[in-house]
This record gives sequence, C-alpha cells and structure tokens, in this order.
Amino acid sequence: MKLIARGCLGHRAFYCRRDALDLLEPPNVGYHSVDKGEDHMDYDLTFRPDAGRFEEALVNFPGIWGLDAAVQLHLAVGSKKTEQHIGNLIRLAAGVVISVPVTLGLLNPTVQSLEDCITQ
Repeated sequence: MKLIARGCLGHRAFYCRRDALDLLEPPNVGYHSVDKGEDHMDYDLTFRPDAGRFEEALVNFPGIWGLDAAVQLHLAVGSKKTEQHIGNLIRLAAGVVISVPVTLGLLNPTVQSLEDCITQ
C-alpha cells in the first residue's frame, strides 16, 4: 500500500494490491463505504468489495472544479507573477499585523514586539 498524493479537500489517491484490500479497514466510513446502496437505515458495516470501501460520501466536485480553475489561472499567469503577488500579500498582511496593538509578554516574555515574531 502506498499513498500517492494528497489533493484538494476530500481527495486522496493510494495504491493497494487487490488481494490486500481485505486486510485494510477504512479510517473513515460513510454510506458509500458499505455494500448497501441506498439503504441508509441498515447499519451493517459490510464494506464494498472494491476500492469504493474507502469512499465516505459524494465526491467534492466543487473542490475539484475550484482546483482546476486555480491551476488553469496559475498556468496562464505564470509562477513568477504568482510568487510576486503572494509576496505582496504577505508584506501587506505583516504590515497590518504589526500595526495592531497587543500585549505579548504573557505569550512569550522574550518577545518585545510583533516585528520580533515576524522576523523569527
């Protein structure tokens, strides 16, 4: 068994030999994991005989579409512009955080200012 990738929310891929499926119990169980179809009131946890046993529920289609849109935008804009934009957002956020008055002594007595937190 091998974890192949971690994708957007609700999506994972892994490889498992078919003859090892019965050795694995799904970490999470949903109505798609069991061999009951639409019988939601029968709580018998007989897992599906195929990889479907690892499906908890419906596929996160909006997440897939959002990931596709994000990848397409990134490919169209380019990694350099994306990196510059993210850097600008980080600097903007850091400037806002630095301007917020807070008491840091209770959190960490060695920290004198928010600038110290950001530069550490």
